[in-house]
Amino acid sequence: PLVLVIFVGLAALAVVWMVVTPRVVRAVVHRHDDTSTDKVVSAWRHSLGVLTLAGAPAVGGRTPIEYALAAHNATGVDRRTIAELARLLTASIYSSTTTDDTTVARCQVLAHQIDVQCRERIPAPTRARALFDPRLMRRRWTT
Repeated sequence: PLVLVIFVGLAALAVVWMVVTPRVVRAVVHRHDDTSTDKVVSAWRHSLGVLTLAGAPAVGGRTPIEYALAAHNATGVDRRTIAELARLLTASIYSSTTTDDTTVARCQVLAHQIDVQCRERIPAPTRARALFDPRLMRRRWTT
């Protein structure tokens, strides 16, 4: 009976960890998303995280547009989706005007599309580890 109690306790703790930890990680990562540009950058970073989990190389010294091609070549994720997000990111960062809400919404949609495409490309052991490892959870939200 003691072994069963310990097993049930550990299983309950694991479930609580898998539910609470991603929420905490997400809140910490997005705590400074104050401006429209911050939200666009956050969408890009989220995409970088899931792309690297799916096998894309690190950004290194590449521009966003260059990285879009490298990530597509490494993962097979739709090139147009990554390239559009890269273009919007570049325009948002270097624009002399404020990024509009339509651009922010579009970047969030693109980041979601990249996330969905990457999920099937992330190796099963990595997906399993990401349920418990906050470092891998964080990659899902930023890099």
